[in-house]
Amino acid sequence: MQRIKNLTKRILKIHPKSNLTPLKDIIQLGTKVHGYFIPENFLNSSSLCYCVGAGEDISFDTELVHHFNCDVVILDPAPEGINHFNLLKSKIENHESLSLNNLETKFTYRIKKEQLSKLKFIELGVWTEATMIKFYKPNIGDYYVSHSIELFKEHGEYIEVPVDRFVEYHEETRPYID
Repeated sequence: MQRIKNLTKRILKIHPKSNLTPLKDIIQLGTKVHGYFIPENFLNSSSLCYCVGAGEDISFDTELVHHFNCDVVILDPAPEGINHFNLLKSKIENHESLSLNNLETKFTYRIKKEQLSKLKFIELGVWTEATMIKFYKPNIGDYYVSHSIELFKEHGEYIEVPVDRFVEYHEETRPYID
């Protein structure tokens, strides 16, 4: 058993003498580019997940709902995320599918109409205070569509979007946006 643990650590590039133990039953949710690996037994239908930033790929966010039937709140003040969420919602409500197809991603959203109530979109960014902030427009063609606080400043084009801080709400012990 120790050999297997050491081999796993080596594959995961974890120092063999570290006390880190690789997690079991890891699954990937979402696309290869915008998906994440999480433990299979990490979440359940009582879980609440906050996903910050949407852009034109909310595959991880929707797979959380599809796979675990948990509540997911997506926060993104930029037009790309807002438009993409609204497109997905419209397609699902009309019993149509929506796929992401480009050089890196082949993915069809699997969230069902009856699961839409588990997915909430808030047109707000997360920051250190409540304010308006500049999101700079991308200038690298159609490949990268998301606005950025740091990237693309030299381009000069921007939109101003609302942001607020993320705090913990103690009465229900669930975080919320202040």
